Amino acid sequence: MGQQCADPFYNNAAAGQASLSTAIVDPKGKQLYNIHDGKIVTFQPDGVGGYHSYYASNTNKEVPNNVLREMRNKGLISNVQYRKFIHNK
Repeated sequence: MGQQCADPFYNNAAAGQASLSTAIVDPKGKQLYNIHDGKIVTFQPDGVGGYHSYYASNTNKEVPNNVLREMRNKGLISNVQYRKFIHNK
């Protein structure tokens, strides 16, 4: 996995909770994903019943393709963003 970045919601817990509650679940894993400020946010279980979030730094390796497709199909990201995330550009 790539280097984890700082919590994108460190100063706004309400926005973090809203993003978590609408996040897309990877059916093959325990992580959840959403988009925030044009970047993919990963929510990872923290081991005590909650999640911590970070920006995915290498989207083509860290974010499953099925999650990116679902984001595109739901209109959360555009086709252009989808292609950028698939190729990590």
